[in-house]
Amino acid sequence: MHVQRNIRFPVTPEVAFPYLTDFSNIFEWDPNVPEAGRVDLGPVGVGSRFRILYRMGPVTLPLDYELVALEPGRLLVFEGRGDRVRLTDRLHLAADDGGTLLTYEALVEPRPAFGAAALSATALRPFMERVADRVARRLTEVFEPATEADPAHDTGLNLANLAWRFTTPGWNAARDRFRATPTPAPGFRVVITGVTSGLGKSAAWTLAGKGCDLVLVGRSPERLEQVAVELAEAGAPGDLQVRVCDLADLDAVRALGDSLATEARPLHALINNAGALHDEARALAGLERTTVVDAVAPALLARRLRPRLRDAGGCVVNVVSGGLYGVRLDVGALVEPPRPFSGVNAYAQAKRALLLETARLDAAWAGDGIRVHAMHPGWADTPGVRSSLPRFYRVTKALLRSPFAGVDTAVWLALTNPTPGGRLWFDRRPAPEHLFARTRETDDDRARLADLFDRACG
Repeated sequence: MHVQRNIRFPVTPEVAFPYLTDFSNIFEWDPNVPEAGRVDLGPVGVGSRFRILYRMGPVTLPLDYELVALEPGRLLVFEGRGDRVRLTDRLHLAADDGGTLLTYEALVEPRPAFGAAALSATALRPFMERVADRVARRLTEVFEPATEADPAHDTGLNLANLAWRFTTPGWNAARDRFRATPTPAPGFRVVITGVTSGLGKSAAWTLAGKGCDLVLVGRSPERLEQVAVELAEAGAPGDLQVRVCDLADLDAVRALGDSLATEARPLHALINNAGALHDEARALAGLERTTVVDAVAPALLARRLRPRLRDAGGCVVNVVSGGLYGVRLDVGALVEPPRPFSGVNAYAQAKRALLLETARLDAAWAGDGIRVHAMHPGWADTPGVRSSLPRFYRVTKALLRSPFAGVDTAVWLALTNPTPGGRLWFDRRPAPEHLFARTRETDDDRARLADLFDRACG
């Protein structure tokens, strides 16, 4: 079965071709692909392999794609294989009055699946025609400048739709407004904390596939080395550094920051991803340990890396949590939590504090050309969620986002560094900092919190 569409978009083939060559970008322009990634991480060329998830009605199919033909600036041919279907995607580009005319062709060949009869080509035809129409629309939109109906924040997020927005259905809906993520220039350097699993590991793979130089930070030397080896063996073209650091040890955080700050190389982004939710209270450095790990350590590392971020006009991306929507800042609880101890509440308090510190640092560093962002991933399926929130995981696991979907906005912020900074983002859109009037902090709350950070980071 063959479908074809002629599509015009407003950028030249010189801009469009490199973006389309990296098939891992397909999740931005094919509404039926919720996740895509590189299998081999070297420069994209004939033989490069990709892994995507493809939604076909109620079924999600894993597909292995390979770039089988390439004529620079004008032709790309990808072949995909799965248990139920074989596909060929052919993209022919031509200059067209300052833009690009793309002829998009898809050849779909149903295959027997698990001993069952092959998918019916007749039944597939209406589905694939609709898919082709949607792909044509998205390829037209993805190269257009992003616009926001409300640039201040996403007014559509509220208590009634929060569960839907935070899970996989919300992710699939959000992708319908994504724009093309630019490819970073050679030497683009990112520090990522918490890279040995979950969101951090997914971010490392995505950024390595974009050719970024990475500084991988984690507690376990063995697990860090394993991630670095996996990236290197997959052909990651950028420089990979491994730095062991336990964020519960603020002296170790200072040492890490100072070590990286002495290097002459600019730093384009710091993704503060590492975090922990504990079920028992413990004092560290005069604070509850959740406060240390999830709020103070990220702020301290950012402060120590400020000179290198300034060199690149870079950014900090603080990964927070949607759980902050349920709490009002309690500075006292950051020091001495109420009893009985609630790890969930302590985690939400720490993330609320980090969000406020995000805005404060962004304002203070504006003169350096550094922007500080915060994002939350929604509800994602990570080892931390499974171990720390087992009941929540059992109830929601069928709808939880993949780590790829959860961390996408952090990766996008690191690569695009939008202006202005100091905001909370969710699914590549500014999000409200409060959903309830009762959670709003006072000027005195903010002053006390600023003093806590200044003392702890001193």
